[in-house]
Amino acid sequence: MIQNYWKVLFRNFQKNKFFSAINIFGLAVGMSCCMLISLYIFEETHYDRQHPRANDLYEVGTTFLKLNTGIEDKEHPTFHTPAPLGGALQREFPEIEKTARLQPVFDREKTLIRAL
Repeated sequence: MIQNYWKVLFRNFQKNKFFSAINIFGLAVGMSCCMLISLYIFEETHYDRQHPRANDLYEVGTTFLKLNTGIEDKEHPTFHTPAPLGGALQREFPEIEKTARLQPVFDREKTLIRAL
């Protein structure tokens, strides 16, 4: 039964070459987009899961408000914070055990500078 399906498939490919090429190209683009989206989601949800206490890790960021950018003001979230913030947070909140600074190297990639 499966051999019959394969024969019909190849006959249709030979008859309708342009239509078949468009279908195969669309299928390839769709599958590659699906794979890229799933890789992005996996990276965003698992980038710190190798740590045994991953649930205790937090990233502090800043939200900048861009004023007068047209019709409405825009918020711009970023993970950039002032350099002494880690030490100040550690002194103010005894629940914080350790802090570390992150430095962007290329685009949004994070690199550990120094553990405080």
